[in-house]
Amino acid sequence: MLTFRRPTAEDIADLAAHMRDADVDEVLAASGDNPTVALERAVAASSECCVARLSTGVLCIWGVVPMPPATALGPRVGAVWMLTSDLVDLCPLVFWRGCKTVIRDLVSRWDLLCNAIDCRHEKALRWAARLGLRLGDPEVWGHARLPFRLFALKRENLRV
Repeated sequence: MLTFRRPTAEDIADLAAHMRDADVDEVLAASGDNPTVALERAVAASSECCVARLSTGVLCIWGVVPMPPATALGPRVGAVWMLTSDLVDLCPLVFWRGCKTVIRDLVSRWDLLCNAIDCRHEKALRWAARLGLRLGDPEVWGHARLPFRLFALKRENLRV
């Protein structure tokens, strides 16, 4: 059974130790950080953050870092992020169903969710397109200055 709650230091350590290789590569390219540091920083910066956990371990940790609105009454815009463990490849249907639930919930509270995906992370790009994220053309981005595809998701574009 999949459970959701605020991540602990133990969850961060578990995910850092079992993170998918493509996620490790993306973290390094985006920030230059190792998985533990990247997770600690992302969790600390997120106004909402959650671990999706199975009895066998952490499936993923995700969060939303609020971005300042143009005005005090401006839209709620957030940089949404997620890092995954090897369990995702063993339980793809559980992961997909959990993602659909979470993303529907997020778009009910945020006017726009955005971030970037490493072009080398093909599984993440397919997942994002399936959810309805609008992916931009590849552009140089992040610490390593590698091609990433920026994305944005609005409520009306959600496909699930």
